[in-house]
Amino acid sequence: MRLPSSDGRRSDGFSLVELLVVAGIIAVLAAVALPSIGQYIRNYKIRGAAQQVADQIQTARSKAIMKNVQLGVLWLPTSTSTAVTTTSSWAIEDDMQPQVIPNWSTVATEDLTHNLADSAQSPGDIALPDSIKFDSPVNCPGGAAANTWGIRFNSLGAACQVGTGTCGAAPTTLPAYTAASRVYFSGAGATICLLDTRTNLRRTVIVTLGGRVLIQ
Repeated sequence: MRLPSSDGRRSDGFSLVELLVVAGIIAVLAAVALPSIGQYIRNYKIRGAAQQVADQIQTARSKAIMKNVQLGVLWLPTSTSTAVTTTSSWAIEDDMQPQVIPNWSTVATEDLTHNLADSAQSPGDIALPDSIKFDSPVNCPGGAAANTWGIRFNSLGAACQVGTGTCGAAPTTLPAYTAASRVYFSGAGATICLLDTRTNLRRTVIVTLGGRVLIQ
């Protein structure tokens, strides 16, 4: 109920009933919107991690094209077996003569361990967000049991499976974390699976044979 003012006019304001109606509308809208907001936040983290991996693969591919190296850049996820948060990296091979022994003809110490430690050949490990890790590709759509540990790109930006056909043999001195448990390569390209261990949400990064990088 509004009370009249001293000059005879009604004072401005809202009644208690009006305030309660507005509060009720806000409560209903919040109840409807909060689940969607929560789902968006949960999806945002895993999508961001997938985009990070996709960007890094694309950077490796661009290096191969810019340097005009035949089978010249290798991308691989790196991790330890006990770590929850795993990391990824890529190495520049500069191999102008694939299938020639030694496999990397222009690198002084031609093995993966030394290449990853060489700042000229690798940017070093790039950490994924907390609680995000590489998962077995069998757990993502289109994936299957992992059969390789990296993806190689040539001077045209095409991707191929290391150790098959003309893709060049695997480098020597592979660290323990490079076991074939992260990447599935098929006739259509490569599949990488990411998992958020807190929400159990997954995202798939796909690399086509032509080198196109997609997120699903």
